[in-house]
Amino acid sequence: MNKRYIADMKCRICDSNFENRVIYDAHMMSVHMMNPYNCLLCPNASFTTHHQLKKHQDEFHDGKMAKDTKTDWPCDIPGCEYVGKDKRNLYRHKATHSTERPWKCNQCDYTCKIKNSLIVHQEMVYENFTVN
Repeated sequence: MNKRYIADMKCRICDSNFENRVIYDAHMMSVHMMNPYNCLLCPNASFTTHHQLKKHQDEFHDGKMAKDTKTDWPCDIPGCEYVGKDKRNLYRHKATHSTERPWKCNQCDYTCKIKNSLIVHQEMVYENFTVN
């Protein structure tokens, strides 16, 4: 049986998993140098904690937590018509345009463009592989 790290929070930039919001917040600020919580209604408002974001939205937006219209993430490669539903999907899509294959299996010659593809490969090919 594969051992997976079950987490409540997942980083939208590097796909790291975290047990709780406090560890996630610390990761976003220390590793990615950014406040992890952005107001979807105010373009320049970002906060270090979910509580601060909630307080802001209660005070300035009557508790409204989302935009009225969906935010799209279009690919900026000329001729590509892909539009992602979030930044992570756009990042994964843009890897398809690249010839680079930065993720390499440590047990064979398999390489891929996206980390998740490497994890799937290792789980499918190597019976006792575990994701740390």
